[in-house]
Amino acid sequence: MGDTLQVLELICHSCGKYRSPRCATCPVEQHRQQEMVRAVAGIGQERLPHLPRNVYRALFQHSPFGFVVTDASGVVRLVNPTFTRVTGYSSDEILGKTMKVVQSGKHSKAFYQQMWAQIQSEGYWEGEIWNRTKSGNLYPQWLIIKAYREDDSLYYFGYFADITEQKAFEASLVEKAKMDSLTGLMNRVAFEERLRSLMQSENARGAVLFLDLDGFKRINDSFGHQTGDLLLRKAAKRIRKAVGHSDAVCRVGGDEFLILLADVKHPGEVERMAKRVLQGFERPFVILGRELLLSASIGISTFPDDGENPEVLVRCADNAMYQAKAMEGNTYQFHSGPSSVRLGSLEYELQSAIESGSFELHFQPHYHLESSELAGLEALVRWRHPRKGLVLPGEFIPIAEGTGLIVPLGEWVLREVCAQIARWRQRGLHVPPVSVNLSPVQFQHWNLVSMVTDALEQAELDGNAIRLEITETTLVEDAERAVQSLEALRALGIEVAIDDFGAGYCSLSYLSKLPVDVLKIDKSFVSDVVVNERNRIIVQTIVDMSRALGIRVVAEGVEQEAQRDWLREIRCDFGQGFLFAKPLPIDQVEPLLKPECLV
Repeated sequence: MGDTLQVLELICHSCGKYRSPRCATCPVEQHRQQEMVRAVAGIGQERLPHLPRNVYRALFQHSPFGFVVTDASGVVRLVNPTFTRVTGYSSDEILGKTMKVVQSGKHSKAFYQQMWAQIQSEGYWEGEIWNRTKSGNLYPQWLIIKAYREDDSLYYFGYFADITEQKAFEASLVEKAKMDSLTGLMNRVAFEERLRSLMQSENARGAVLFLDLDGFKRINDSFGHQTGDLLLRKAAKRIRKAVGHSDAVCRVGGDEFLILLADVKHPGEVERMAKRVLQGFERPFVILGRELLLSASIGISTFPDDGENPEVLVRCADNAMYQAKAMEGNTYQFHSGPSSVRLGSLEYELQSAIESGSFELHFQPHYHLESSELAGLEALVRWRHPRKGLVLPGEFIPIAEGTGLIVPLGEWVLREVCAQIARWRQRGLHVPPVSVNLSPVQFQHWNLVSMVTDALEQAELDGNAIRLEITETTLVEDAERAVQSLEALRALGIEVAIDDFGAGYCSLSYLSKLPVDVLKIDKSFVSDVVVNERNRIIVQTIVDMSRALGIRVVAEGVEQEAQRDWLREIRCDFGQGFLFAKPLPIDQVEPLLKPECLV
């Protein structure tokens, strides 16, 4: 091949238009190494000027990139020190041999055929490739091969970077993206990937355990977030120890965890695991010198019995967890099957009704007191029982809340309301905001915002199509979390209303701290405002303060004209009650809705 330095000049000048190996692990390092490659390979359209030979010798000897030159037969004619350092082969060991000695065996014959076909047609190839060191270790390279002709001779110039560190860094980023930063457990995304993969296996059977820590909120509020975080870490370690490393454990968020049990042969195995996890909480936790007692509630779903996708299984386990909570915690409950919680007949019927959708919606209007125009609708659920006929909420809602069934029932109501609004709009009707009641369990549920978002998106509605009503008692129980949830809902364009205001513990001054749009005065104050001076003063004060805060007011339970007239006098915004309309089935609501073109 002639003088070695002439070869170096050819390498530097012939690689001018090709990119550098993408081997950096961070932007700063990437920029530094690319500049070095530019110095060696002459990146850009311009070629390097002819430099003194000692410059080329320095580039060749000290480049962080490996260089190799072969002849047309693939026989190695020249390598640099970086090549020998990375591969472990000395110059004497590699010169005269072909590059097949460093092939890893990871790539197919078709891979090399395609690579060389491109080199023959385009004169170069660039990409990631795995090779083998002399000691037998496999490692990844970013490799560029350039064909070069001189007279009647053909040579191949290759230069490469060992990207082992980059690959490790990228792998660590992937792992971190699937890890809960507080506890080191996998996060929900990684858990559902594992669960989905397991469920796709032939004849797969397993179980999902949804665990919630009993009393964690009280400890976190009493001793602060530092204590709470330390407690979560120690709780995670006990769960991990009880489960072992063959099954997956995930922190969903807050004080909630998921456990995946694979290859379950019998429900008894799942029960034993649930008991083992609960036993792990029998000893007190020592946090910053304090002994803290904590227990857990566990809900269990099994596959394929309870569902055919991860989302359904997690939801079933979540519902079962609320059943365990309703039994004062420190226990476990199955979602269904022979080991399921032993509900009474009405509870079983309610669960079956939720699964079959045996419910219907009624809507109660409320009106502008000044103009008497329709201002909104409140959605109310009814159970169409096969024997009892239409069952009112007072009979089944307490059962649903006590067993955790309120979560799937509430989701059905929200989705059906959104779907009904969409159907009315498709018929050209103007639909005022429709209010949907959220139970305390729903409001505190971890996926509330995502569930509401999904319901709106499925119906192709904006957030202003609905209004969510939460009782003041619910808001006061966890004020900090309540404000965060309310702000997240309002960010979707959804109005938020405080329902039954005055019946709970919320002070008037507390209103200024809550991001709400509408306040509904409890009907117990409205029912006797005509004759009870004390209640008149309370209602007047609520209306005046709400107006000053920019909050609109709905008076509930208006049944008499005298009540309506007095409320109108004090400039209350809206009225709702039997004086205006009782809850109406869908076909009786439609005549109240104006065509969109007339609004």
